[in-house]
Amino acid sequence: MRFIAATYVLAFMLFVPNCSRAAESDELLNDSGLVYYYRGRYPEALQNFLNAAEANPKNPEVYFNIGRAYNKLRNPEKALTALQKAVELKPVYPAAKTVLKKIEAELAGRDKSSVQTFSRNYKIVIPPEISYPYPDFTEGFYAYYGGDRRDSLEKFERDASKHEKAAQANMDQGIINYHTGYFSEAIKFFQKAAAADPKNASAWFDLGLCYEQSGRQENAIASYEKAAGLDANLTDADRRAIMIKDNIVMNQMNAADYYFKKRQWAPAIKSYEKAREMTLPHSNEYAQIESRINVARIELDKIKEINAEINKAYLNRNISFADANRFPSRYIGSLVTWSAELGEIERYGLTTDLIMYHLPGIGFSPSRQNRSGRKENIFIIRLDRPFPEDLITYNICDMTVVGRIVSSERLRNAFRYGDYTDKIVVKPLKIELLER
Repeated sequence: MRFIAATYVLAFMLFVPNCSRAAESDELLNDSGLVYYYRGRYPEALQNFLNAAEANPKNPEVYFNIGRAYNKLRNPEKALTALQKAVELKPVYPAAKTVLKKIEAELAGRDKSSVQTFSRNYKIVIPPEISYPYPDFTEGFYAYYGGDRRDSLEKFERDASKHEKAAQANMDQGIINYHTGYFSEAIKFFQKAAAADPKNASAWFDLGLCYEQSGRQENAIASYEKAAGLDANLTDADRRAIMIKDNIVMNQMNAADYYFKKRQWAPAIKSYEKAREMTLPHSNEYAQIESRINVARIELDKIKEINAEINKAYLNRNISFADANRFPSRYIGSLVTWSAELGEIERYGLTTDLIMYHLPGIGFSPSRQNRSGRKENIFIIRLDRPFPEDLITYNICDMTVVGRIVSSERLRNAFRYGDYTDKIVVKPLKIELLER
């Protein structure tokens, strides 16, 4: 019994240290492999790296070294698989990605389709909306995403100087800038790509994406339409152009309707015309826009006529208020410009009468208490709509009135002063109010 017990104890003592070494064996084996690797003994190095991977299948550094060893042994396919595993385990691994892109470049000549699938869908995730016509990216592109920016720039400059590579080199740089949000820089590169290869529909499409992101909607539409014209299979170009046009029409119509309701005819016409450019002829929307434009133009013409009358009125300052007030029929239809003080506001249904006190000279400022003695200086401005509540003032205000004498009538018991004689009525063309 003692012998058997001693045997069990010895077995336990031997088992524990072995477990500890097994936990560390991937690191020890990896270090041993590196010793062989840097001495140029690649088969021994590879065997140690493979043993390390078997001990710990989740160590990305081990797979990185397996890839390097296979690459030295001229087995790029297995090197590619190992490096893919390294990047999968550790997505932020610049060293592994740099070696990976070099091996991809070597394999590109033999099997471009498989490299394309890996490089575009696995290693580098470019924005999905980007259109790319080439089977694989340039070396400068891989150098950039491998972390070697200086080498990337040199490779791009080299390819851009070659006629057959210029368009692709600029396309790749455009994609990088688009991906990082530098849309103004991306526009420059896609423009260069389109200039180097005018029939490159993808360059025009990606240029449209940049314009769209930069808020340059009209440029985006033009680029998308160019792309669609070059490649009928690029259906996204037509779809995005139509989407932008619909947004422009909606925004312009909202702005135009706002100006229309505010009776701001000139900006309303401009916005409606902008919307009309993006609307299909013979559609209901097109007919509605045309109708609104015609109404706005008619109202704008009326304003021009009124402004012309105002200009004439300023030339008729020599009409005496006292004479016009004494012989109103003589001056019916005349244009006048008079300064006055606002007395009272009286409403009658949908019309408003502003009862004014004429100021015969500069600095004349009569008080309200003495108005009863100046009945001969009263005249009426009649508005054909209610006076806006927010413009009513109870302070003494000086006003300049430009208008046309349209009639004379008896004041309607204004100020409770009794009946007055007939007074002239002025239809206003322009009123300027100055509150004291």
